[in-house]
Amino acid sequence: MSESNPVHVYRSAESGPSAVIAGTGKYVGSILKENSFWVDGQPWYLYDAFGNKLIDNETKEPKKLIFTSEQMITDRSGVVKGRAWSLPDENAEYMAIKAAEEALDDAGIKASELEGIIVATISQKKRFGSLAQQVQLNVGAVNARNVYDLSAACAGFCYALDDATANIVYKGQGPYLVIGVEDLSKMLDLKGRDGNTHLFGSGAGAVVVAPENQAGRGVLASLRGSDPFNGQNLHILHDWYSYHPDHDTSIYGYVRMPNGKSVFKLAGRVMAESAFKLNDALKWEKKNGIYVPHQANDRITDTIEGQYDLKGNVIHNIDGHGNMSSTTMPIALHDGLKDGRIKKGDKVRIMGLGGSYVWAANAIQL
Repeated sequence: MSESNPVHVYRSAESGPSAVIAGTGKYVGSILKENSFWVDGQPWYLYDAFGNKLIDNETKEPKKLIFTSEQMITDRSGVVKGRAWSLPDENAEYMAIKAAEEALDDAGIKASELEGIIVATISQKKRFGSLAQQVQLNVGAVNARNVYDLSAACAGFCYALDDATANIVYKGQGPYLVIGVEDLSKMLDLKGRDGNTHLFGSGAGAVVVAPENQAGRGVLASLRGSDPFNGQNLHILHDWYSYHPDHDTSIYGYVRMPNGKSVFKLAGRVMAESAFKLNDALKWEKKNGIYVPHQANDRITDTIEGQYDLKGNVIHNIDGHGNMSSTTMPIALHDGLKDGRIKKGDKVRIMGLGGSYVWAANAIQL
């Protein structure tokens, strides 16, 4: 990974205006898919980036997994109760709108007051118009003028929050609606019995980011990074319909993670180091406040918590949700605020990594 991760500290750290979190919302798929689904006595397989089964070098047979218990699934992912899967009519657009409506209500802000809507997603099936415009249309954000989608996979929400903050602090805009939404449960290769399908879920998380004339509050610093080199562009990806023999444009294509071990080793370290760079830039103490990492796998979250002496400072939120890519961080923030794990006045670091590889982080003073 590149060691160049410049931190941008917003001038709002010392003088207004600031970009504060004014409200949050969430929506998750209605199906709770339990671990027992994968414990069926039959083999599950691992795939490369192009939809081919990985071959064991010794046996020359496809690599396979047989889940013998629900605990085995829990040990691999952290999911106990299940993960949220979407119904056929719960598409990305529908879930984003539902989360947006709750966030606006929570903030006490009318949709007509919004100046921008940014949606982080890899689940938009249409090339255009944007999913953000569909949200704009359905919530009635008639005055929003900066309305667009962005694609940065599991780091997407951090990217979008950074964009919204920059527009508020430096351009005098706002408020903004920032959404992470994914419908990954419709991108899983169940027919081919992909062994990673138990990891993923579907849902949306939204925040309203609003201007406030008070320094030292809101999003105070951010960083971004990207490193697709040396084959890393094939470590996590979406094998779009072009990889399917029939070129069926009606399907989403499949989420593939052929290099899970590499992802696991990298994700915890890069997300933690990103957060610590924000700490250094803002002179925040490491143990003061909360860390909200992308909820890719609870083993990664455990690594951040244990390896870096952050017991009690890290939010765990994968159970009942699954890995929802860009959605996990706003949902974890929402849930933490609602159940008291995150409180007003807390220093919060949000960190994401994915997409072979792209990463980002935000520092927020609530």
